[in-house]
Amino acid sequence: MRPDSPTSTTSPTPPLHATPSPFAPAPAAPGPAAAASPALAAVSTALAAASAVSVLAAPEPAASASPAASVAAIVRIAAPSSPVAAAGRRAGVAAVVAAVLAAVLLAGCGGAAERGGATSAAASGDPAGKAGKEALVAAVKALGAGSYAYTMRIDEGTVTGVVDPGGKRQARLESVASGVGFTLEGVVLGGGERYFRTSIPAAGVSAKKWYRFDRTKVTKTGIIGLFETSDPTSSRDLVTRVGAVTLDGARISGTYDLTHGGDLGIADRAAVVALGERAKVAPFVVELDAQGRLAKVRITVPAYGSVAERTLAVDYTDQGRPVQVTVPKAGEVAPATAAVYNLLNN
Repeated sequence: MRPDSPTSTTSPTPPLHATPSPFAPAPAAPGPAAAASPALAAVSTALAAASAVSVLAAPEPAASASPAASVAAIVRIAAPSSPVAAAGRRAGVAAVVAAVLAAVLLAGCGGAAERGGATSAAASGDPAGKAGKEALVAAVKALGAGSYAYTMRIDEGTVTGVVDPGGKRQARLESVASGVGFTLEGVVLGGGERYFRTSIPAAGVSAKKWYRFDRTKVTKTGIIGLFETSDPTSSRDLVTRVGAVTLDGARISGTYDLTHGGDLGIADRAAVVALGERAKVAPFVVELDAQGRLAKVRITVPAYGSVAERTLAVDYTDQGRPVQVTVPKAGEVAPATAAVYNLLNN
């Protein structure tokens, strides 16, 4: 968050600063998306709502199987001359926004972790990677049990935020559509206090204002899921989508199935087809911290056609420390208007 705008609570953790995504959109033919994700859902829903009021000067996209597909449709319409269009577009923003929703729907994981006693699964005669999978399950559970900050860099942009098991949340998404950067940000505090801000040019919505909204008046989670979800980085996907796994000290590596979509996957069916079996055995590496919790996640998306190899990355910091959620200054806050609720409810 910008240090000159909101004031912060008394928690000691320094505020997070979002950074532009280093990942350019990967072109591929459009196709129905697989699974929705928080980031993907937020972007697609917001852009769809803006498109509906002719802000993007583009016709409303046809109904699709997921937020990812609808976002991709909007981007295709709004940016016909972009590299995405030129190379044969893919269902992109769906990954960022869809990840939020996917995380909410994922089931919990169990286990306890200790990094110090970890041994190589391959060296201990465990070809199936049982030890590695158990360490991964434990790491994901440990992450979800406490507070943490995160930075997630995926195809559709960069998401930064903080999570507290007590209910405090803050998230900021930076993405690009039609060559123009935009942001979505949200803050969740105790007692039902929630704020939303976006730079998407929607009629009646100011990019300079934080809108305090009534959660009971928001019936859709496409946008607010970005900052309400308890698993904004889709960490639980790691447990359900890994194949062969090797544990070597604090490093877990192996294969990962990209075909289920979401933030840590590929939503575009055409891209999945182009990758073939490689989409189900993508290389991944997870690094654990001294307490056996997730520290870094790297998933490699292999090259296909004219699309270069790329990496989906998540970094976790400040685990177990008090979370600082920045609170907007009173002069920057306005009650949510009908236009804001229309945007949030698409």
